[in-house]
Amino acid sequence: MEAKEELLDQITTVLKSESKPVNPSVITQKLGWNKDRIDEVCDLFKVKSFIDIVRKIDGIEIKKDVHGTAYVSLNNNSSTTEVKISPVTKTSEINIRERINNLLKLLNSGLYEKEEAIRLALLSAVAGESIFFLGPPGTAKSMISSRIHHAFKDGTKYFEYLMNEFSTPDEIFGSVKLKGLDEGIYEKNTSGYLPEANVAFLDEIWKSGPAILNTLLTIINEKKFRNGNTINKVPLQILLSASNELPKEKAGLEALYDRFIIRTMVNPVSIDNEEAFFNLCEKSGKELVVPENMKNSLLSIEEVNGWTEKIDKVVLTEKIKNVIMEIKRELEVKNQEKNRDEKEKFYVSDRRWKKIIHLLKTSAFLCNRKEVDLMDMQLVTYCIWSTPKQREEVQSIVQNIVQENGLECTTAVDDIEEQINVFKKDIEATWYKMNEQITHEEPVEKKIGGNRIFYEVESNSQDIAYISKNYSDEDYYARNYRRRFYYTKGDSNFSNLRTIDYYENIDENFIMNNRNYSSPSIKIKTKTVVDQKAGLVKDTVIFNNTAAYSATKEKFDSQKYTPIATSIEKELNSLQEFRNKTEKPYSENLFAMQSFKEVITSKIEEEKKKLEDLKVELDKQKKRYEK
Repeated sequence: MEAKEELLDQITTVLKSESKPVNPSVITQKLGWNKDRIDEVCDLFKVKSFIDIVRKIDGIEIKKDVHGTAYVSLNNNSSTTEVKISPVTKTSEINIRERINNLLKLLNSGLYEKEEAIRLALLSAVAGESIFFLGPPGTAKSMISSRIHHAFKDGTKYFEYLMNEFSTPDEIFGSVKLKGLDEGIYEKNTSGYLPEANVAFLDEIWKSGPAILNTLLTIINEKKFRNGNTINKVPLQILLSASNELPKEKAGLEALYDRFIIRTMVNPVSIDNEEAFFNLCEKSGKELVVPENMKNSLLSIEEVNGWTEKIDKVVLTEKIKNVIMEIKRELEVKNQEKNRDEKEKFYVSDRRWKKIIHLLKTSAFLCNRKEVDLMDMQLVTYCIWSTPKQREEVQSIVQNIVQENGLECTTAVDDIEEQINVFKKDIEATWYKMNEQITHEEPVEKKIGGNRIFYEVESNSQDIAYISKNYSDEDYYARNYRRRFYYTKGDSNFSNLRTIDYYENIDENFIMNNRNYSSPSIKIKTKTVVDQKAGLVKDTVIFNNTAAYSATKEKFDSQKYTPIATSIEKELNSLQEFRNKTEKPYSENLFAMQSFKEVITSKIEEEKKKLEDLKVELDKQKKRYEK
C-alpha cells in the first residue's frame, strides 16, 4: 500500500487536471479504483467514505448543489492545466486555412462525389507527395488532376499523358536534341514535358514500360532527372497517377507503387444520388475558370515550398506517436496470421512512414494547428494498403486504435446509478407492502381411461398406486358397498383395473378410511397450491385515497425523483458542452472524413448512452407509483 501522502498527491493531480468541480466518483474513475480499492484506501485513512479522504487535501472545496449531489475542486483552480485550442490571431496562418477551404470549394464546383479525391490530391500537392487514383475509366480522374493544377497561380506548369504499352520515354521526358548527337551528346529537349512540370498526371501508369518507370522512380523520390551527363533538379510538386487496376505481381513495379503515398478509390456517382447523376449527365463539363476574386487565394510553388519549415515544426505528440506505434504493431500481428497469403502481408517502409508523418503534419498546418491530432490519423488509412483486402482491413485497424485512444470523459454515472437504486428502495418502502405467501394442499389427481379420475396414493400396505376419486355407479350394489377402482404399483400400463370396497371419501388429512376398520387406511398424495404469492403489492391505503395519494406523490417527486432527474440533465448538458469544445478542431479538419469524428468521440457517446439509459430507468421506476 502506498503512503498516505502519495495517495493524496494522486487525488490532487486528478483535481488539477479538471477545469471545473467534479463529483468524487469522477476522481476514483480516473484513478482506476474499483470499490475494493476504495475500501482499502479508506481503511488506511481510517475513514468511512472517499469524500472524507478528499477533505484532507489542502485548498479543497466541497459543495453540494440544490439536489444534494457533491462536487469537489481546488480553490486554486487558476493553476489547473486545460487543453486549449490554439487561439486565432492575425497571422498568415489564419489565411492559409481560409484559402485552402475556399480552394477546395472552387475545385469541387461542377464535380459530383469527388470531394475525397480533391482534398487528398490538394493535401498531397502541398506536402510535395504523389497520389494514386484507383478506379474505372470515365470517373473524372484526369479532370481532378487538372483542377489541382488550377489551384496554383499562373505560370505553374502542367503535364498530362495517357500511358500505353507502346509509350516511349521521349513522349514523357522529351525528345532527343538532334544538335549534339554528332558530338556524342545525348540530351533531351524537356520543354513542355514532365521534367519541367510542377503538376503532372499520368493515366494508366502501369501500362508504361520499364524505361519510363525507372526514370519516374528517381523523379518522384529524389526530384532529380538525368539528362545526358547532367543531373537536373525537377520542379515537380505533385505527380498524380491513375489506373483501373493495381500493378501486376512480379512485374517489378513494387518500388514505384511504394512512391505513391496516398492511394484512394475514385468511383462513379453512386446510384442513390440521382440528382448528382443527372446533373453530371445534363451539364457540360466545362474547364474550370477561376473567378477574379479567387485568384489571390491561389497557391504558388514558391509559397508552398516556403511552408516546409513551418510544417516540420508541427508537433507529433506522445499520444499520436503511441497511436502510430499501435498501428505498426497491429499490422505485424496481421502478418503473423496463419494461412495469410504472402501478397496480403503488410509492408510499410520506413521511408513511407516518414512521408506519412510529413503528410499528417501538413494537414495540421493547413488547418491552423500546431499539433497533429487524432482526426488527422484518418489519413493513414489511405497510405498503408496495397490491395483491396488490405484497404478494408486498415480502415478497421485505424478506426479501432483511434477509438481506444479517443476522447476520455468522466461523469457521475456511478453516483447516479446508486441514487436510482436507493430510489427503488424508497418506492418500495413508501408505495408498496409485502404480502405473505398463502397456500393450501390438494390431492394429486390423474385421469386414466376415459373420464374416470383417480387419486395418486402416497403410501399404503396394499400395493395400490391409484384409486378412483368417486364410487362406482354401475349398480346399486356397487354404490352401497362404496366400491372403487384401483391400479397397483406394478401396473404401469394401467391394463388391469381392479375394485375394492368399503373405502369412504378422504378426510381433511387426505386419508381414505375403510368402513371395515380391520382394513388399512390409504394416504393420498398431495400437492401444494399457491393461493397468493409472496411479494410486493401496491399499498391500497394510499392508492385508493385520492387526497393521500396526491400529497404523498407531490412530496415524493420533489424530494426523491426530481433531484436525480436534474442531476442526469446536468450531466448530459455538461457532456455536450465538453464535446462541443473538444471536437471543434476535428470539425475544422479540411482533409479527414468528418464521419471519423464519431470514432474519436465514441466514448463520449457511450457515456451519454449510459446517462440516457439511467433516465429511462428512473422514469420506469417512477411509473411504479403513478396511477
